[in-house]
Amino acid sequence: MATKTDLVPIETDEEGMSFTELFLIFWRKRVLITVFTLIGTILGGTTSIILNATSARVSTIVEYQWDGINMGEYPNGTNFEPSTAFTPNVLNSALTQAELILNTNDLRNQIRISPIVPNTILADIESARQRGENLVYYPTTYKYTINASALGITTAQANGLLDALISSFTEDFQQKYIAQTILQNLALNSINDYDYLDQITILSNQNRIIRDAITELTLEEPRAKSFRSSTSQLTFTDVLAQVSLIDQLQIRYTEGLIINNLITKNASLIIDRLQYTNLLNNLELNKKQAFLNQLLLLIANYDGTTSTVIIPGYEGTINTTSVLEAIYEIVIETQEEIEDIRQEISYNTTLIELYQNTTEDTPERQALVTSISNDITVISNNIKTILNQTNGLLSEYNQVLAKNITKVIIPSTAEGGTSLLIPVAIGLVAGGIISLIVVFSQYSAKAYQEKHSSKRKA
Repeated sequence: MATKTDLVPIETDEEGMSFTELFLIFWRKRVLITVFTLIGTILGGTTSIILNATSARVSTIVEYQWDGINMGEYPNGTNFEPSTAFTPNVLNSALTQAELILNTNDLRNQIRISPIVPNTILADIESARQRGENLVYYPTTYKYTINASALGITTAQANGLLDALISSFTEDFQQKYIAQTILQNLALNSINDYDYLDQITILSNQNRIIRDAITELTLEEPRAKSFRSSTSQLTFTDVLAQVSLIDQLQIRYTEGLIINNLITKNASLIIDRLQYTNLLNNLELNKKQAFLNQLLLLIANYDGTTSTVIIPGYEGTINTTSVLEAIYEIVIETQEEIEDIRQEISYNTTLIELYQNTTEDTPERQALVTSISNDITVISNNIKTILNQTNGLLSEYNQVLAKNITKVIIPSTAEGGTSLLIPVAIGLVAGGIISLIVVFSQYSAKAYQEKHSSKRKA
């Protein structure tokens, strides 16, 4: 059945066509126009996808903040080179975190590193250059870009990979320059296997390790002095105070009780150890004495220009020159070492006699042994607590340092590529225009043929 529109005749003249006539022409060819428009839209969308697949990149901007980066150095003084900062271990760890399987060399080749220099610094460098000066600036902020298309991964995967790279570098940095400060337990769990005096030595050494580690840390990192744990609410100064109290009030007191009362688990073993120590000391004493005799002989036979000096512990006048002065210093040192060895031998000999003459255990002595054992247990538990507190503090402080090592200025975002809407819109418009041109051309050709055909008939 014919529609009203189909029955309306289209008449044209030399002056052209009206808007209504054009509309009716295009309306009759609406299916063809729609097909051409859809084809243009599809082609535009396909073009956008292809362009994105070959040019998609992901980037982030990171600022490094550790001590020494403004001098282009790692904390240990070695040069920082951003192109080699992502070591093979860092790359492998990042790929594992991102759950990707890629060649590390391919990944490294597709990472572009661009230092970011503030405009004010660039102006200062240019001014210095014009003055004939050489101004050196070490960037602390860098832009990292991954070519996702070249690696054959999506932008979402590249986002995760870039975040993993920064995270892995931070972890690697922490392990190399921060995490070594965690303290170890020196046999505190098996301390009862040792003699009482040895137990005190172990406890004293563990206490000293804690004190020295905190002292060194607060000297190297002044901000550590004010750091307070968010869990224990302790500072490193609080821990040092506890260490000092344990050393002065507990360790020294218990050590005095053990030594003054000759408390031991095995007197024979102590005696054997002291006798063996004296044997070694006597051998060392004989070596030192022979060395001293040689020095004194050199001095006695010297016949150069001299001046008179007096050496403590040496009878008579000694003549000296600049050469002899060095020998005299060695003489004094050797005499002091000899005296120290003699005193130790004498002290050990006294202890041997005391241990040999120690009476059998009495109720009072047994009670003292029990008391000392309890004191050692208390000291050991206190030091364990302090050790755990110290490591907790160090762990929290390390985490703070690690967070401050890399500060992400701009998170990972996709860049490059082409917006999908633009090519689609272009395809839509182009398809529509082409379809209109085709329809109008067809109609114009048909009208031209009909016009000339009517003229021939006339």
